[in-house]
Amino acid sequence: MNIAQPALSRQMAAIEDEMGTLLFERLPRGVALTRAGSELVRHSARILDELGDVKAHVVAAAEGRRGTLRIGVIPNQSANPHLIDAVKAFTKDVPDVTIVVTPMSSARQEIALKDGTLDAGLIVWRSPLDAGLTGRFVQRDHMAVAIPQAISRNLGPVRTLEQLAGQNFVIYERDRFPALQDSISMALKRAGIRPLKTPMAADFQALIGYVVTGIGCAIVPYSYQELCPPGVSIYDIQGIDMVYNIEIAYRTRNNDPTMHRFIDAVVSSSRQGRQESETGTASS
Repeated sequence: MNIAQPALSRQMAAIEDEMGTLLFERLPRGVALTRAGSELVRHSARILDELGDVKAHVVAAAEGRRGTLRIGVIPNQSANPHLIDAVKAFTKDVPDVTIVVTPMSSARQEIALKDGTLDAGLIVWRSPLDAGLTGRFVQRDHMAVAIPQAISRNLGPVRTLEQLAGQNFVIYERDRFPALQDSISMALKRAGIRPLKTPMAADFQALIGYVVTGIGCAIVPYSYQELCPPGVSIYDIQGIDMVYNIEIAYRTRNNDPTMHRFIDAVVSSSRQGRQESETGTASS
């Protein structure tokens, strides 16, 4: 040790004072550890090893190679192929990152993203005026009509919204997504349809539930077809011209490298899917 003996003696004495016991046995030629001193050395070595592990974990987290990612997803997109591809690729490349995916509405996700309980989320109808959130394009979806199968059997093939002019329609609460509900109301009005004033649905799952019970028809995302329960048919028909973007969103000031690495994986899968689709269309 490059420490002067008086200084070393003072440091040894200070450690003993801190521990409240003798740690060193002073011998005529040098010192030896007491039983308590040996125990201190054993534990200190373990602590130093753990500190090394802590540093390695911290560096890995800073580089996006360790930690937990909390991802939200609108319920009808839980099986989104780009999200699934990203999870598979990410967990293969970064096995020490745990990904927790939670289904929830876009409105709830926006709140969770801002308060930090979610890192990123697959959402729709994000306001472009909200600078607190940033979104990256994943794919497009469009609105369609959900009809109780009993009505479908009576009407036969449904190709236009006007064919449903005599049916009850249940709508979404306007205060959740005003622009969307205004577009739906205008489409219904053009088709000569006056929606029911009550009940109203808080989300699209509730709308589908009303359709299942036979209360009425509803305009819902076409992608709900994949989750459609028995008793409901979803049709892509004329008269509903509403296309919207599905985005992977995050808090604008969130610079977490793990999150951005995952978002890049989702966007990369989306881009590859579009390229394959365009190639297939061109060759057909």
